[in-house]
This record gives sequence, C-alpha cells and structure tokens, in this order.
Amino acid sequence: MLRGALVTIHLLAVIVWLGAGLYDLFLASEIKRHRGRHEEIVLARVYVRYGPVIVAAVVVVAVTGVLQSSLLGWGYFQQLWLGLKQALMLIVLGSLAAVMPIFARLGRAVGAHSSDATELSEEARSLFARTEPYILVMRTAGFAAFLLAVFRPGALR
Repeated sequence: MLRGALVTIHLLAVIVWLGAGLYDLFLASEIKRHRGRHEEIVLARVYVRYGPVIVAAVVVVAVTGVLQSSLLGWGYFQQLWLGLKQALMLIVLGSLAAVMPIFARLGRAVGAHSSDATELSEEARSLFARTEPYILVMRTAGFAAFLLAVFRPGALR
C-alpha cells in the first residue's frame, strides 16, 4: 500500500510539474510576443502567480522519490536508470535553489506595476531573462528523467 501511494503521488506531481512547465513555456513565449503592450503585464502576473505550483510539484517529486528510494529499498545510484534520474533531480533542485531568489524578485517587480501600467519595467524584463537559463535546465532535466522512467535503460528485468 505504501509503495502504491508513493508512486501515485510521485506520478501526479510529475504530471503537474511537466504539464505546468509546458504551460509556463507557452506563457513565457506570449509574454515576449506582447512586449511593450499591456498584455505583457497581464501575462507576467499570471506567470509569477502560478510559478509556485511548479515549485511545489518539484518538491513533492523530490520528497516522494527520496521516500521511495529509502523506504522501499530502491537505493541510490544502484541502477543506471534510477541513478541517472536521481542525479538529474539533484541538478533540478540545485537550479531551483539558484532561481528562487531571482523569481521572488521578479514576483515583486511584476507586482509593483500599477493597474494602468502599459508594459513591464526593464527591471522585470531583466529578472525574467535571468530566470530563463535555470528554468531551461529544470525543464530539460525533468523531461530527461521522465524518459528514463519510461524506458529504464539498464533496468533489471
């Protein structure tokens, strides 16, 4: 029962993470497309409002992954596919830790715009640009971990 619950929570969190991340990717594209218009601010507000959903999903994925490895005897770095997933998750958590202060500043900068502002400030645009490399690493590592979980190269069968 514990295994089933942990796997279910883990998979649901992965779905939220990757699904919200895909939405986040499209939203970031729309923010850039609407640069200099009021829509840029509206979209940026949505972007920063729902960023914490992705953070929460990543944390749940990490915690349930650690619990599965610890409590279910899966171990750490013992099988190729699982060890690679664990290494990727460490990269994701490192990127998340690095981007969190920037994202918090971005949230404050976006929130500081008045309701009649016509475009994002240069500070907000700069902070947005600074988050992109970290988020790209997290998306890429998350997708790679997903592929490893599906195909399990080197798994004992």
